[in-house]
Amino acid sequence: MRILIPALAALIAGPVAAQNIEYLVAPRGTAAYDTAKAREDGQAVFAERSLTAALRNAHETLSGCGACRVTIRIASGEYDGKAGTGQWALPEVIAPEASLHILGGYDETFDTRNPFLTPTLMVTPPERSGIVLSFEGKKHALAELVVSGLTFDVSPSNAYDAQTNTLMFSGSSTWGILRFGYLTTNHLVVADNVFLNAPNGVAAPAIRAMSDQALVEVTNNVFMNNVYTWQVTSGGGKFTPRYRLAGNSFVLNWPRNPDRTTSNPGTLEIGNKYSASQIDITRNLFAFNVGGAIFPQWDDVDGPNIAITENLFWDNGAMFDPEEPADGAVVGKFNGSATHAIFDPYDLEDDFAWDTYDNVDIDPELAVPVLEVGVLRDIGRGVAPTLPEEELTLDSIDFSLGDEDEGGDDLSLDLPSLDSGLSELTLDADFGMEALAGDEGVLNFAPLVPYDPRALPFPHNAEAAEYGASYTRIYQQGEG
Repeated sequence: MRILIPALAALIAGPVAAQNIEYLVAPRGTAAYDTAKAREDGQAVFAERSLTAALRNAHETLSGCGACRVTIRIASGEYDGKAGTGQWALPEVIAPEASLHILGGYDETFDTRNPFLTPTLMVTPPERSGIVLSFEGKKHALAELVVSGLTFDVSPSNAYDAQTNTLMFSGSSTWGILRFGYLTTNHLVVADNVFLNAPNGVAAPAIRAMSDQALVEVTNNVFMNNVYTWQVTSGGGKFTPRYRLAGNSFVLNWPRNPDRTTSNPGTLEIGNKYSASQIDITRNLFAFNVGGAIFPQWDDVDGPNIAITENLFWDNGAMFDPEEPADGAVVGKFNGSATHAIFDPYDLEDDFAWDTYDNVDIDPELAVPVLEVGVLRDIGRGVAPTLPEEELTLDSIDFSLGDEDEGGDDLSLDLPSLDSGLSELTLDADFGMEALAGDEGVLNFAPLVPYDPRALPFPHNAEAAEYGASYTRIYQQGEG
């Protein structure tokens, strides 16, 4: 039994120790938990067997520690939430001087972190009844909040058609993945996470800016096979935050409804001019997003200031019959149009006042899973499309990251064999998009993509490797 609760222990230890409190989280009976227990000192470092307990104790610490930083470090492995519900929550906390960092993807020593290689998997059950990770309250405040290195595959709480593997809203969870509420903060960071198979959006953080320097950063995440993926918006108040979306991979995401008349077609949705003081969209990879990549609800006159620079756009907007791979970079109703249209990045430079330059259309050559029965089946004709001739086994793909760590060792992917339903990988240049979208609209809507860390959509084209998420750009505490 713990003698001192963390907040009290930190208070007794004095103001210096109170500045940095750490919770090391690992499943019971693992080498990582042994490491956590060995490092626990009862004052500044605490070992926890569940993220639920870490959040509860972090809340208590934050409530009374002033300008402290609380860090929750989570070892790789599977976590199933409070009572196995696949849900985690930080109770309302009003700590405007304090920072909370939630960092997943640590190895068993807690010295090395790479969440794409050693994932912290948030497991959701069937019939999920709430947000996966939520920050509760309407008046909560933190100087800084970082959520980094978590893997969310919410497919277990989704329903799919047995014959086509099409997502069915009826029977799927109606909840998103992240909820920040009306958090008042100066800095929100969402980095290095994997968001997969979300049926009703990932997040729309309606934060309130703590000052005119407030910044929301969404960086180095993988967004794949989600519906209604991410919304840029804010919670109002005296200040409007700046938004930076950099180095993310938005791959094979879906419109709100599988038809051209849907109200929300694009994967990255931008709200009105009060959503942000400035929105910088840079160095991202947008590929195979069926309803289009970026969806500004308002044009360059009535919407917020937007800079779209140095992004890679490839084969977006299949629902609107694109003619070239660069089409679908932006989708929207502009200049009084009654229907949505898609635009390439060169249209943006010529016809819109947004700050747009150095965007490219390069085939990223993504290694994608060849899915099981009927995933790419053409419902109308009942004919399965021909798969690409070049097919690769998991063992034959070179997963070398092309860099060396500080010790000179090759950073290569060394993971155990996973039974995830993936029979093989293929360098599928078009994701079977012709079969997914036809004259009657999308035929196979948001089919289940099994999670496998070996099959994340990192480019195999060296020229495209500088765009989107990367193994080598993991958020480092203190670097911002």
